[in-house]
Amino acid sequence: MRKRSCAVVVLLVPLSIAPARAGTGPEPKEEIRSPAFRQNWSILSSVAEAEPNNTCSTAEFLGCGNTLQPASIGAMTPRDTDWVAFDANAGDIITFGTEADGTSGQVGDTRIDLFWSGCATQLASDDDSGAGLYSLISICAPFTGRYYGRIAAFGNETGAYQAFVTCVPASAPNDRCDVARSIPCGSINLTGSTAGACDDYTLPTGPLSCTGFRADGCDVAYLLDVAAGDSLWLDYTQTTTDGSLYVITDCLDPQGTCRVGADATLAGETERIRYRFPATGRYYLILDSFAAGTGGPWAATGELTCRVVQGRGLTWGGVKTIYR
Repeated sequence: MRKRSCAVVVLLVPLSIAPARAGTGPEPKEEIRSPAFRQNWSILSSVAEAEPNNTCSTAEFLGCGNTLQPASIGAMTPRDTDWVAFDANAGDIITFGTEADGTSGQVGDTRIDLFWSGCATQLASDDDSGAGLYSLISICAPFTGRYYGRIAAFGNETGAYQAFVTCVPASAPNDRCDVARSIPCGSINLTGSTAGACDDYTLPTGPLSCTGFRADGCDVAYLLDVAAGDSLWLDYTQTTTDGSLYVITDCLDPQGTCRVGADATLAGETERIRYRFPATGRYYLILDSFAAGTGGPWAATGELTCRVVQGRGLTWGGVKTIYR
């Protein structure tokens, strides 16, 4: 299960795409990214860089919500690197990045890395996702504990910079399968937003994906307890992003257990699935989007049609649905 963050919601705008030729598979998806995300870091506390901080073991504790400022990459051999540390809870959306600290004498181009477990495990790395040639990482924290950030110049550059880190709990109440909301038999009329969710679940690109494309956006989960022969139809529209939806049986293996999925349209258009469940059991409906870091308001309408099964509890709405 791969972890990417949706704290930094980056608007992706679809380019004009030529129709796919027969026999070539799904048409490619091409998108461009908007300018880099920028918060008002002036509301955070400034922590001055304190040397030595050029190894993981000497990392300076920065803490979530603070800015490393003033800070600089110096001229030295081996090349200068600055390390910071902070604590986060599992499921927090971590945003770690750099930017200029003034208009002159700036390092100009940074690269950053994020580590866990005493720097033994690298979680993410970035070069130019921030403003200009500065760096930005945003991920969902996979564990509770201490994290470490490494800051360096891209090449031999030296000069001033500032670094920042925030840790914000994911705001979607059904962000993961273990807190998935149940969908009962009957009509479905749901609305919400994936903007405050993590990217907990993903699909690969190409023929190994049950949608034909990757699903790297923010996602939320719904629970379906069904019997063999029950059926689901659902229309799902992501207002501002390229939506993707799929039904899985194991949230630790979305690719291997995906039963049905859809990603045939682009941003603002409707995806549709129609599926009859072949076996009794628990399924998960994942509402997702195509591109990394994307999420936003969505609406889903449809129906979960349930057969009458002896010993199975049905609501009055479910009974009415069966006899429509």
